[in-house]
Parts: sequence; structure tokens; C-alpha cells
Amino acid sequence: MTKFGAEPTSSIAHAGDNMARMRPIGIVQSPKYVRNISKRVLMLEILMIDDDPFQLRIRQTILQNAGMVVHIATDVESALVTLQLVGDKVGVVITDHCLAGGTGADLVRELRRSAPLMPVVVLSGMSGIEGEYEGLNVSVRMKPFPPEELIRVVQSSLSR
Repeated sequence: MTKFGAEPTSSIAHAGDNMARMRPIGIVQSPKYVRNISKRVLMLEILMIDDDPFQLRIRQTILQNAGMVVHIATDVESALVTLQLVGDKVGVVITDHCLAGGTGADLVRELRRSAPLMPVVVLSGMSGIEGEYEGLNVSVRMKPFPPEELIRVVQSSLSR
């Protein structure tokens, strides 16, 4: 709730003339409102990449329903373009391993040139891909991935 205040402009107050002699002293916002604003300002967004539009939309909906802002891409090239446009807002990248135009590992190698510390989570149904991500500082998770776990992993990555 927003509160307004006023103070007298002089020590002499005349009946009926109080409003003319009052000046605003500013707007005071309740601490609860200020905290909510700062959380929104500090809220980082998510870039999610998957070549399966159906799976991409399901995960996007899950994260949006959890209150997160999600940008999506379906291939390596569109992911890199999205990062150029909104990269300063993105706090975590979630990618599938198999992508059109390359792999998740190709995407991460390119990403590391401009964002060496960006948290990246790789979701894949393929076992044995961890070696492709060696030295790239990513978290590899196996599909299927329950919605609650997806939310938890993203929140954990955003809080780093």
C-alpha cells in the first residue's frame, strides 16, 4: 500500500488555510511492496532450447505457471540469436542434447565464449553423453524429468 504524507510549510497555521500551507513530503511505500518490486527487478529469465516443439511448450508452461519468464528456441542458431537479444536478462539455459543445427554441447561451447559462468542444464533421454560436456561446467539430467524437479533445478540454478 502506498502512503502519502505532508508537512506544514510554516509554523503559523490558519484555520481553513491548512491545505495551502502544506507541501508533500514524498511517497512512502510499505516495505512489503518494496520487497516485491526488488524481487521482480532481480528476477532472471530462462532460455529453453529443444527441437521438439511439444516438449518445449510443456516445459515452458510448467515454468511460466511457477512464475518464471521463459524464452524458447528450437535450434542452436535461434538460441544464440535469442541470447544476443536478451542475454543480459537470462539467468539459466536449459537445453536438450539433440538439437537441429548441432547438439547441446555445440551450443554450450559457443555460449561459453560470451558467458563463461552462465548456469546450463542439459536434459537428455540419451545415456552416455556426459563426456561431450566435459569441462563445460553443465549439469546433465536424464529425461523424463518430473515438473517439480524441473522447477527445483531451475530455481537452484537461478539462485547461484
